[in-house]
Amino acid sequence: MKKQLLIALAVAGLPCAARAQVSINTSGAAPDASAILDVSSTTKGLLPPRMTQAQRTAIAAPATGLVVYQTDGTAGLYCNSGTPTTPAWQQLALRAAVAYGYYSGGVQTVTSASGVKCDFTTANVSSGLAFNPGTDEVAVAVAGVYRVSYGMLVNANTGGNFEMQLQRNGAIVGPVGFAIFGGGGYQNLPLEGLYSLSAGDVISVRVRVPSGGTFTVYNAALNLLQVN
Repeated sequence: MKKQLLIALAVAGLPCAARAQVSINTSGAAPDASAILDVSSTTKGLLPPRMTQAQRTAIAAPATGLVVYQTDGTAGLYCNSGTPTTPAWQQLALRAAVAYGYYSGGVQTVTSASGVKCDFTTANVSSGLAFNPGTDEVAVAVAGVYRVSYGMLVNANTGGNFEMQLQRNGAIVGPVGFAIFGGGGYQNLPLEGLYSLSAGDVISVRVRVPSGGTFTVYNAALNLLQVN
């Protein structure tokens, strides 16, 4: 009798074990045909594992597509878009708004060999950035990866070399733009790059004349756009 009962229980459990889809709800609705797991509710949400950044990065061989919620640092949902041997965690939650700014300057005469900050006088549009026209600097309020483009039209009143530098906290970052003039003339200097910036970083553009001469800067522009 006991043996027959065990067999009956095993047979009764076969449909559950063989079922390819699971539906979790309070209505008794069947799972959607395209879903292996169909969870539905109008009063509750789906809660993934919660952990710190250190705990997330310590996960051994995380599966591709593994999702967790990070509770510290830049909190949010993270997904491993890499492989178990080479994880590449990416934040899934999008910011409500990205930081951006477009700044322009007037006419500026440059003769200094040591360099001066490019004269940005107007913040045309901005969000998440602080601009001080008195110092010609832009302060980053939101950390992230930014596309930074900067440039100007340079007129050589005399022959010589002209240099344009992007600076973060007073130190040069990225490529340096050069214009070499045998005599008078105009040259455009456009540059662009991606930079990982922290909250509190100060961005400026410095111009100088390393070998003497007098130059006039027109249409100076600085653009910052947060891309991640």
